[in-house]
Amino acid sequence: MKRTAVRWLGAGFAVALAGLGVAPPALAQEPTTVNAVVDDATVAVGGTGRTLNVVISVAPGAAVNDLHLTLSVPDFVQLTVETGFFTCTAEAGTTECQWSGGFPISGVAGYPGFTLAAGPLAVAGQTGELSVTTSGSDVIGATHTSKVTVGEGVDLVASLGPELTSAPGGQLTGTFVVGNAGASPVFGAVLRVFEPYALPPTQRHSNCMYRGDDVVSCGFDTVLEPGKAYRAEMAFEVRTDTQAPSNQAVQNLWLTPADWADSAAALVRDGGSLGTPGTGPALALVETTAAGGAAPAAATLPQTDVTPEDAFSFFEVAITG
Repeated sequence: MKRTAVRWLGAGFAVALAGLGVAPPALAQEPTTVNAVVDDATVAVGGTGRTLNVVISVAPGAAVNDLHLTLSVPDFVQLTVETGFFTCTAEAGTTECQWSGGFPISGVAGYPGFTLAAGPLAVAGQTGELSVTTSGSDVIGATHTSKVTVGEGVDLVASLGPELTSAPGGQLTGTFVVGNAGASPVFGAVLRVFEPYALPPTQRHSNCMYRGDDVVSCGFDTVLEPGKAYRAEMAFEVRTDTQAPSNQAVQNLWLTPADWADSAAALVRDGGSLGTPGTGPALALVETTAAGGAAPAAATLPQTDVTPEDAFSFFEVAITG
């Protein structure tokens, strides 16, 4: 069966809109603390921008009708807002947004429609802070600060791995493939892995991080040359209690080191774990196409993927039995 490339529609990402279609809890009688956070972000010089997800959290059992957000950004980036949940005005690096969603805000929810882009005078390597402050008539305000970095735009593209077949108790080798579709070398890459319970890895590579039986990420210092493709091969086993027949999939996402640093900071902030490193041989990332000249030896600027939606892929395993 011929397969076509899959485009990832969200990194990380799906947006949960708590409260939609569900009767909201009773409004709080006293002011309630409301937090709004935005992940660290690396934006490319000359790029179209990075979509931000503003995550708003309200104390359990409470809800607010009147919420105001004040977002302040460095002068070398631009913030645009296109959302049906907030009505916003912007002036001199500060954006004021008033809740207009039409229902009380409760629980924890992510709201899309915020885009951050490098300004016309931005220079790769610049860093600054983006702050989000909450306020309102029944809100105890709070301020959250995230890091903004300007980087060089690159383009990582993932390819589907080959389909595999195994019975419960079997062993298999999964292939992760990434290419550099841009014009500049990419200095290093991070492989984010999402494997199902049925397919734990069988080795603990020294350049990978593990959480329990799961592999979280693997880092490579390989220089990915323009127009070249690279692959990493990882061993998995099929648990003996896996239902058969069935289909399992190992999903993966390729990131630049700077983009992974942004994602890792959010994971830790939200109470997650980056895992612990393995002690076995390093997982290799090897070129699958002929070399075309020497690549630079080291990165000098942060890099960010300008089209992260095509850096997501997977391989499937048909469980027989």
